[in-house]
Amino acid sequence: MAENAQALRQAQVNVPFQARRSKGRVVQDSPYRVTSFTLFASREACDLCDRPHQAERQVRIDTGDGEVRAGLTCLRQVSGITERRMEKLAEGQAGIALRVHRLVGGTFEDTREMIERLRAGAEYLLAGTRHGEQILQDLAGIQHRAGQAAIGDGDVERLRQLTDYLVLLQDARAHPEFHRARVQALLEDPAPGASAHTADLARLPLTTPEALTVDDVQRLRRAMREVGRLQLPARHTPEVNPEDHPSREAYQEALGQHYTRMVRAGQPLGSTLQGQYDLVHFDSWGRRVALDDLVGMLKLPCVVPVYDHPALQRPELQLDGAQALRLLERRTGQAMRERFCASGTRRLVEIRRDHPDRRADDRGRERPARPEDRVPVPCWFVGFWLEDPWSPVFPLWQAHGGRAALLAFPLAEEASSSGASRRHRH
Repeated sequence: MAENAQALRQAQVNVPFQARRSKGRVVQDSPYRVTSFTLFASREACDLCDRPHQAERQVRIDTGDGEVRAGLTCLRQVSGITERRMEKLAEGQAGIALRVHRLVGGTFEDTREMIERLRAGAEYLLAGTRHGEQILQDLAGIQHRAGQAAIGDGDVERLRQLTDYLVLLQDARAHPEFHRARVQALLEDPAPGASAHTADLARLPLTTPEALTVDDVQRLRRAMREVGRLQLPARHTPEVNPEDHPSREAYQEALGQHYTRMVRAGQPLGSTLQGQYDLVHFDSWGRRVALDDLVGMLKLPCVVPVYDHPALQRPELQLDGAQALRLLERRTGQAMRERFCASGTRRLVEIRRDHPDRRADDRGRERPARPEDRVPVPCWFVGFWLEDPWSPVFPLWQAHGGRAALLAFPLAEEASSSGASRRHRH
């Protein structure tokens, strides 16, 4: 909480206790109330132990006939209230203070001053907005309650919602192009399940925050958080990322070039070569090799060596033809979109030439091939691949620092550094 604390010197609290022991002006078994928690820059004397320079973080205790200051150690001794409990009570107010600090600048003596400064800054930000008057009324109500006593969890939560609205409004006005990109990126996110979180946002004027309600902004923030947690599908071809290309055509071209290089280099990705060799040389049924024998076991994408043998050079066995593509589509249930390439360059690829029956021991485990059982055979190569989805939102990601940057709810900018770099952009 250290960073947050620097925006707020004292958080208002209301923690009654009955003294467990006497110390200083606190008398055992008498009722008291902790009214504030000083978060930084105190170094004042503790009224319970009279040490002149207690730690920075102290509390103020209402004794009924005045206030006393106490360090956290003395507080725990007389009340049992721990430092962690005080931190939990104050962290919501400290977090709001940091937001207000970023919205309007400055640091605040206590929660009352923080709300007062927020309300003054909000009057300027909300000028001309449709729901500004209601927001100012909400702030006035919280300010009034803060003047009477410590604000409760409900007021802290409402302040968080109101500052969310003000932060978004400030950010959208300062960076309208980025805000429009944020909205488009959210509504068009390609992650599976994203539309379930954004479907009900389409009717809202998201690109015009002045027209949104505080509740609308909360819905927007929740959708950004939930969509940002979704994982994009694993890519078929990790080496070629569709997000890196400005158009689908450019992505398709890069993908084709990638597999063409693999085919020309004779770089296998999956293989049925041993099966091809065995069908040609060891099939006891004497049947002719069918196209299904060559591609039936393939997984996509693949770059496959094809045995250059007369038995595999019949027209109906064209692996680089439309019939092979259709067969792969039926086998895999995935549309090929006519994506394949073939190489006319023959290369030697080593396979086993021993009989398949001699390749396993009595327990069915594969026997390593002896040197004399390995033979290089001439092959050519063919590649088949699937496209990963390309989305019109990808160029938007490139232009604005990526998906995560666009799906992050904005932070309020430092009021005193309007020219500083944005925290959520590269």
